[in-house]
Amino acid sequence: ERAVFEGAAARATAATVLRPTLVYGAGRDQTLSRIVDIARRWHRFVLPRDARGLRQPVHVRDLAAAAFAATTVAATHGQAYALPGGETLTYRDMVARVLAVIEPPAKLSEVPSPLFNLLLAAAHAAGYAQGFGEAAVKRMRSDLVFDITPAVRDFGYAPRPFRPTAEMFDALD
Repeated sequence: ERAVFEGAAARATAATVLRPTLVYGAGRDQTLSRIVDIARRWHRFVLPRDARGLRQPVHVRDLAAAAFAATTVAATHGQAYALPGGETLTYRDMVARVLAVIEPPAKLSEVPSPLFNLLLAAAHAAGYAQGFGEAAVKRMRSDLVFDITPAVRDFGYAPRPFRPTAEMFDALD
């Protein structure tokens, strides 16, 4: 971020850094759209029972609106803003909402962590779940929550609550 602000200052221009949380809505994200792909293929999605970390998924259109709004407010120049979604929910509840909207709806299976780890190892051995490792499993249990207050105060950021639809996970061209 410092390099962005220094680069802007060297060019006598302004910069604002926007830090979105878990982005969805264009079918190109690496989290929810990937979950949808797996659930559509297997008609279920497996989570460890302790996947209770908090999330604030943010719709891509809310990010676009925030980017435009921030450019029109001088107070944002030289600042960095977290851009969470309009609702905080557990990882498990977020996944359950996504699975409920795909056709046909996929079943959420929650298993003990040791069994999940065994299933994940088997998936890796079979060539599935590539790029999904121990760090991703740890993140499911971790709270990834950020303060929306500065963005609301400075440029009126108002993200929608997490109400997914199946179309949100189809890649936009």
